Amino acid sequence: MLRFLSERRGWVVAVFVALMLVVGLFLWGAPRAAARVSTLMSDRLGVDAHIDQARLSLGGVELAGVELRGRHGGFVVRIDQVDARMSLLGAVFSGTKSVRGVSARGIDVAVDLTHEGFDDSIAELRGQAFGATSTRSVGSASTPGRGRAYAIDELSVHLVDSQGRLVSMTNVSLHKEGD
Repeated sequence: MLRFLSERRGWVVAVFVALMLVVGLFLWGAPRAAARVSTLMSDRLGVDAHIDQARLSLGGVELAGVELRGRHGGFVVRIDQVDARMSLLGAVFSGTKSVRGVSARGIDVAVDLTHEGFDDSIAELRGQAFGATSTRSVGSASTPGRGRAYAIDELSVHLVDSQGRLVSMTNVSLHKEGD
């Protein structure tokens, strides 16, 4: 340390600098987190993804205003809020393996079976989302121990075909604990 600083003043300066770095990371990282997650979702699922806002905390990431659209049309998924519980430091080093739980609230799924691009959108979604997971073995996809927790609350699904409304479900909740 510098000679003019006493040991106590040195610690105060070090804590202040560390605090400013953490605050700067949160202010700088939140907009980039939304853009990065949007890109990852688009690539992994084969959809057009947009996220209005991302909030970082020490306990994870909260996404607000998530919208997923079929690249060729036919379906739209809007999610009010998604919470991923994870250690942010663990996420830096381990990526998605550090996620302990995912919850989503306020999901509205609208599917139009008569849309001319529906088949292409679903084929791309299947190819991206399910094609990537089918090449992995079951043992490598699951983690030992308790596993992740998943929760979906306030799910609404609306499916229409040429005759009109085919299926309509509202206020559905799904929960899964462990592997």
